[in-house]
Amino acid sequence: MLAACTSQVKAPPPVVLAPAPRVAAAPPPSAVAVPRTKVALLLPMSGNDRALGNALLDAANLALFDVGDDRFEILPRDSGTTPDSARAAADSAIADGAQLILGPVFASSTPAVKASAARAGVQVISFSTDPSVAGGNGFVMGQLPAQQVRRVLGYAKSRGAARIALLLPDDAYGQAIAAASNDAAKQLGLTIGPVGKLGANQPAAIAAVKGTPTDAVLVGVGAQQARSIAPQLVTSEKKPQLLGTGLWDDSSAKDAALAGAWYAAPDPVTRGDFEHRFETTYGRKPPRLATLAYDAVAMAATLARSLPQGVPYDRSLLTQSQGFAGLDGPFRFGPDGRIERNLAVIELTGGEARVLDPAPPTFDRPGS
Repeated sequence: MLAACTSQVKAPPPVVLAPAPRVAAAPPPSAVAVPRTKVALLLPMSGNDRALGNALLDAANLALFDVGDDRFEILPRDSGTTPDSARAAADSAIADGAQLILGPVFASSTPAVKASAARAGVQVISFSTDPSVAGGNGFVMGQLPAQQVRRVLGYAKSRGAARIALLLPDDAYGQAIAAASNDAAKQLGLTIGPVGKLGANQPAAIAAVKGTPTDAVLVGVGAQQARSIAPQLVTSEKKPQLLGTGLWDDSSAKDAALAGAWYAAPDPVTRGDFEHRFETTYGRKPPRLATLAYDAVAMAATLARSLPQGVPYDRSLLTQSQGFAGLDGPFRFGPDGRIERNLAVIELTGGEARVLDPAPPTFDRPGS
């Protein structure tokens, strides 16, 4: 795992309440095996998503090199393409002594993995973005759309917005964004409407939003589709303030059509060094999800230093209220297993993304 990594690396930010990260050292020559904490990593290393799975494994190896030591071991397993194959991968890792499971990537396989792990008293940290698979012995590591919506709407409110229109896909993701927007509006004192559904009659949805006075329009589709929608919302009197979700957190959003738009996401500066190191080491750019694998392994490796040998990670260890530092900024898990992240508000300028409002550095709250 360590052979592919360069010797000149920059240590990642330390995990909260843990010793500073240490570069993994080669185990001393000895006939006596070193006791190890074992963590399973369930990734799709076969099938249509094998490129993603292998990239996440590479990111995990960088974290192992940066933070791990000879007492910490990753057990990679191919989660395959079905819930049954993911369950089999989990069973294999548990049989080999896994004390924590990181993965799988997809929500559809997470319940099966949780069920097998629960019988062994093992916690599961899925890389899914579906909050419904959290709970029990399961945690969700992925970026949650509801948190992105509340953050960007809160910032829009601070800049004077009072009425927010929605342009959303006519699918489960669109429904989730609509629900999150309504919840946030109640908390923030905003008015939501109109709501246009980008389904079979997309022109009508755009016309409905364009023809109603609003302060901002939240466009809940990916950046490529948003680039074609944005010019259609401009009138001779006004160019609306566009808002987006974490779907815009990639290079395709850096387009003139989206210049001036805002969205909420982890601060891109904090992961810039990692992306450079990944490309230098492996000869290709990392997928956006690669930071999840890095942060999960770095957290597990650091927590392992205080974990008794052979004892599974428990919920209290994973749900520390002060949380952890990561490439995607501070994060922590709530009692319901859902991740909470401190997000930045980012503005697109046409050629780059710049931070308008930084993410809070910790989860400290006044009076807490």
